[in-house]
Order: sequence, then structure tokens, then C-alpha cells
Amino acid sequence: MIPSYVIATVEDDITGHWAEETITKWKQKGLMKGYLDGTFKPDDNITKAEFISIINRIYGYYEKADKNYSDIKDEDWYYDETMIAKANKYMDWYKKEELKPNEEITRQEVHAVLSTIQQQEATEQPEEKMTRAEVVTMLDRIVGELINISGIYGPEKEEKVIEGNLTINTEGVILKNTIINGNLILAAGIKQGDITLENVTVKGKTIV
Repeated sequence: MIPSYVIATVEDDITGHWAEETITKWKQKGLMKGYLDGTFKPDDNITKAEFISIINRIYGYYEKADKNYSDIKDEDWYYDETMIAKANKYMDWYKKEELKPNEEITRQEVHAVLSTIQQQEATEQPEEKMTRAEVVTMLDRIVGELINISGIYGPEKEEKVIEGNLTINTEGVILKNTIINGNLILAAGIKQGDITLENVTVKGKTIV
């Protein structure tokens, strides 16, 4: 079955939108996708399945559970995504057997996922829904700079300063001469590979 969204070719519905710059950046990185009709629908509320798929893509989660949520069918486009979500710790707070994947995710549920990933204590948040534009903007701030391609990063001599967070989700990365004023997130996509840090200072937390 074709996924409910693919890379969009028409982006008229984000032109002039308050989150246009961030959405465009995320689409170019392949982290956020549009719908079959070419739209992005930035002001539509985001579903649990869509949010989970984005989280898996950002952080490179890949391990799958032996059993899926009880309301997921084999033919659902998000079948593998929810299997991955069920297997990984970022959904440990969710104790229900049914996921209700096409239900719009609440701000509290988004916060629970991100708090788990960021190793922060979850707090009560409103039950209001979140739009796709709001989710992209929030994730852009939390993820910070993203390294998802193997290679050497950082200057040869001078030091580079990253004001926010830095997320690495692939193996074979050499990061050098960098000061990270936020957190360094070493994500699941690294798998069993190597990450080399040379003259790297992390002012926040290093999260594995």
C-alpha cells in the first residue's frame, strides 16, 4: 500500500506561511514529507503515525518489536514504523495495547516522547492537538543541527560554536574543533558504529 504521504512536488500551501523556512529546510533534508496531492497542509493536526514516522527518521530508530500494537494491520503504511516505535524506549510511557495511529496526537503525548528521548522529566501539558507546522518548529529547536551523513565535520584549526543542540544519527562521523552550547545527542541510527570526537566541548548533556 502506498504511504499516505510522499515527497511533495507542489509547495504553494507553505509559501508565505510563518513556518515556511523551517518546513522547507526539513523537506530538503528528507525529514518531513508532503501529501500525494503535492500539498504539505502545515495547519492540519498531525497524527500519531505521522509523528512516530518523523521521530524514527530523525533519530534513526530501527529495532522492531516482535509484536505490533493490536490495532495495526499488515497493510497499513505505518506498520513498520509502529513496530519500531513499540520496540524503543521513547514509547515506554505508553501502556495501551491500541495505538490509534490515525488519531491526532496531543501536545502532552509529543512532550512525553521528546522528554524520554532527551532524558528529561515529563510534566503535564495541554491535551490540545498540534499542527504539522508546530511539530516541525518544535523538533527543529530540539534536534538542532543534524548530522545524518558519514564524514568529517568541524573546522581544521578554528573552533566552531553551535548555539543549540547537535544530533548525530549515523555512524562514521568525525566531529572536531566544536563547542556545543546545547546538548549532544548520539542517536540510535549510529547503531554499533563509531563516532569520533576531537576537541569537542559539550556545555549541555551528552545523550546516548
